[in-house]
Amino acid sequence: MLKLLSAITGDRGYEDVREALGRGEKGEPTMCDIVQSFVEKGRQEGRQEGRQEGRQEGRREGRREGMQAGREEAEQMTVHMIRAIREGKTDAQIFQQFPTASKDFLRVLRDEISFPS
Repeated sequence: MLKLLSAITGDRGYEDVREALGRGEKGEPTMCDIVQSFVEKGRQEGRQEGRQEGRQEGRREGRREGMQAGREEAEQMTVHMIRAIREGKTDAQIFQQFPTASKDFLRVLRDEISFPS
């Protein structure tokens, strides 16, 4: 039967299934063997696709969480820097407390809240 399907469709995959399954009791794989083979192949492909989609979704979620954490950290740093400016701390003191802050950002903050640098 698999030889016939292969000949009609021109698809060598049917013969590959036949060779992979080997011979059944009557010399050929049974339809049960064939169906089980296709089901198992479908499951394997489905698992592989599911893993790929899961990895992609995990990366997207990780980026979203990372961006959100970065925004929250920047917001907190800004609030603390404004507080430090209002307390009269020097630029050097602020940079010591917030080493990742840029000079331009500190200048803008000072300008916005009307404190001389």
